[in-house]
Amino acid sequence: MKPFFQEVVVISDEVSSGLFATISNRLGGVYGVYVVFVLAVSAWLRTVTWNIRLRIPFEDLPSTARLEALCGDIYAMRLAGEFALEDELYWTLIRIYRTPAVLFEFTRKTEAAVDLDRPPQSS
Repeated sequence: MKPFFQEVVVISDEVSSGLFATISNRLGGVYGVYVVFVLAVSAWLRTVTWNIRLRIPFEDLPSTARLEALCGDIYAMRLAGEFALEDELYWTLIRIYRTPAVLFEFTRKTEAAVDLDRPPQSS
């Protein structure tokens, strides 16, 4: 049995012209253009999504009202000159941010709170 080979005939100009041809010739052909494009897109995606897993717990907190109140208390203690209490509140804030479970519990919404950013979910 003879192997089956398919013949492909390509008809094209000997010399390409135009902007794409100029860029293609400088980058080493169509493969060069493709590689540069893929590398540029991948580099852009890498910068956009760099370490997103580390930022999510701090950017998507359910309710930050208690954290804002704690920061306000720290500022008020500094203005009042109560530096020992300010230091204690500051380190409390640091401990909250260092432990993701405590941060989640501290920023959890109460049942009465209404989230205006998200539409109500139907059951």
